[in-house]
Order: sequence, then structure tokens, then C-alpha cells
Amino acid sequence: MKTEDYSMADEQKPIFLSHSYHDKELADRLVNLLTNGCDVSRNDILCTSLNGMNIKVGTSSFIDYLQDQLMNPKLVILLITENYLASSFCLAELGATWRMGIQYFPLAVPPIARSGIGGVLEVTQAGDISSGSYLSQLRDKIIELFGKKVPTDGWDDQKDTFLNGLDAVISGLKKPDLVQRAELEKAHAQYKRSLDTINAKDLEIGRLNAQMAELAKQKDAEAVRTVEAKFSTTDERFEKLRKEASAALSKLKTATIPALFWQIRGDVYCPKGEEAWDEVRDAEAVQEVRAVDEVCRPNTDLLLVQKALLAVEDLKTFLRDSKDGGFFARFEEKHEYPADVSHQMFWSKRLRYF
Repeated sequence: MKTEDYSMADEQKPIFLSHSYHDKELADRLVNLLTNGCDVSRNDILCTSLNGMNIKVGTSSFIDYLQDQLMNPKLVILLITENYLASSFCLAELGATWRMGIQYFPLAVPPIARSGIGGVLEVTQAGDISSGSYLSQLRDKIIELFGKKVPTDGWDDQKDTFLNGLDAVISGLKKPDLVQRAELEKAHAQYKRSLDTINAKDLEIGRLNAQMAELAKQKDAEAVRTVEAKFSTTDERFEKLRKEASAALSKLKTATIPALFWQIRGDVYCPKGEEAWDEVRDAEAVQEVRAVDEVCRPNTDLLLVQKALLAVEDLKTFLRDSKDGGFFARFEEKHEYPADVSHQMFWSKRLRYF
């Protein structure tokens, strides 16, 4: 890319053609009508998409340059197409033109109609770019502002040239990537769901902050558990106790886990096969179990085993005392076995495999 110095103090162009870059071919056609039919110099028109009439290479700030050019042009021609209305930058130019009280001439390009322009700009006069009589009003505006003496015959010839094949040019313009209404409604629904989720999370955070404040005032473990129960749902309390039990069991030897399971059920563990007895001997070596005859029992005098048993008992007590029938129904519907630590599927799936 060439680098040229460009001064923002360069002479302001009296005509600003506000248009979308995607409508370059139509803008070029309109510039030819102005220069050939209204005797306007191409140097007097700022058209950002056309070579020789756009912002010079090396301009430090595209936005600053346009702001400078919109300070006091004699006329802003608005080439309002679907692309124009889909462009936030074009709408900013349009808004600046209206707010600053600059003389403007809106050209509606089908399928945009005057009603479409009225949605974004207060207009007292607007017309279709394919209307010969309306284009003649643009000529009259040029004569009024610039004092040009344009022969009627010459204008009519250039106007006819402009209109000839105009429909084909318009139909060939790139269509903006507009969001369909159904997609917009879907996005809006998703946005609303996201807001609902955020609000729910905010409530949860508030609840947890209140819980933490209460816990900070407590000193004994029983009081802490009482506070936790006060601020937790059945599902949250269950999941916390389940994780604690699972974590405690994970520290034990393989044979110690079924030994604890059968003790929870009020029975004893009778290992079957040489491999199972190898696991018993491994656990016995670290005093997690005691094996007598054909029976293996957990050594609850060992602190590690004792903690695991207490964690499982806490979960068992919680499930036994819970009055939330909906929780048990949801759990069984989801897992197809009951929320019961004495059930082998619950133990193997939700606590530890054995």
C-alpha cells in the first residue's frame, strides 16, 4: 500500500454521497449523472467507494475525515438501499446529516420506499431513484445550490442514460446479510433464558453469601451442618454428602470397600476366589480389615476406615430422614435404582466400584 501524507485541512468537498460500499456500482452511475448531466466536477464529490473520489491513501483516521467532511457540505445525497439501512456506519452518517441540519436529498432504491426512509429519517420529500421526475428535482437542487446552468436537453439525455438498465444494476446489488425474523425471535428467547439463568445464579450467590456469613459465626461441626442444611436444597445436600463419602472410600484398599458395604447392610463380607483373598491380604497388611476364617470385616478402629464409615453413615442418615419425596422420585427415574446406600447398584455407581 502507498503511504501519502494527507492533511485534514484539505478543502472540503461540497457534495457528500452517503452510500454503502456494497452499492459501489450504483454510486458510480449516480456520479456520472451528476457530472455529465449537471456539470458538477468529480473533484467536488466525496464518494468513498470510487477511485479518485474517495479518502486518500495514508489518511490517519477514516472516521475523523468523514466527520470533517460532514461539518458543512452544501448537499448530502443519501443513496438509501437495503445495504445502507443494514450498515451502522451509513446510519451514523444519516443521523449526523439530520442532526446538523445539512441539506440532504434522499434517493430510495427499490425495494426501499419512502416509508422505509421515514423509519430512520424525518423526510418531507423523498422518491424512487428510478423516477425521472424525481431525479429532475435533484437537478433543480444542484442548480439552486451551485448556480449551474444545465441545458434541459443535455440533462434529459443523461437522465435517460442513467435510467436505461438501472433495474438490472439494482437487482445485481449485493443483498445484506439480514437476520430472519424467526432467527431474531429465537435469539431473543435465548437472550431471555440467559437473563433468567443469570438472575437465578445471582440469587444462588446471595444465598451462598448468607450461608458463609452464618458459618463464619459457628464453631462446632454440628452447628455448621445445621446451617448448611438451612441454606441447601435436598439435591445440593445429597451431592455434597455423596462426594464426601466417595472421597473417603477412595482412600481405602479394594477389599475394605465391600467389607464396609456389607457392614452397612448389617451383614459380613465373604470373599470368593483367590483374587479377592489377595485383595483382603493387601488390606489386612495395612490393618484396614480383619479376616477370620472365611469372613472379612472392616477395622473401624483405624481412623481412615472410621472416617469413611462415618461419611457413609452421614449420607445414610440424611437419606433416611429426608422428607423430600420428589428427590427420591427424580433420582430413581434418572438412575433406575433407589437412593439407598444399602443398595448395591447405588453403592457401586454413586460411591465406589467393587
